[in-house]
Amino acid sequence: GDMPPPEKNCAINELTNILKIKYDNDNKKISEKFIKHIVEKVYNEYHINITSYSYAGWSVFVKQELTTKATNNINTFINKRKWS
Repeated sequence: GDMPPPEKNCAINELTNILKIKYDNDNKKISEKFIKHIVEKVYNEYHINITSYSYAGWSVFVKQELTTKATNNINTFINKRKWS
């Protein structure tokens, strides 16, 4: 793919929307602001080591990996909150 990946803000918004839908159906009360915070953190950590990939790479690999990492972080938060 010759197309560049989405810009940072577009990528973060796309991932936030995916996760917002995922956590909206639950009674877990996760705010969009918190989801966006986690997504941004995961995005920044990922981009410390990897700076270049195509839009195809974003669509197939990066988006899925970042969604999974953000989901794990959110679930860890939920589980800690549940037991405190």
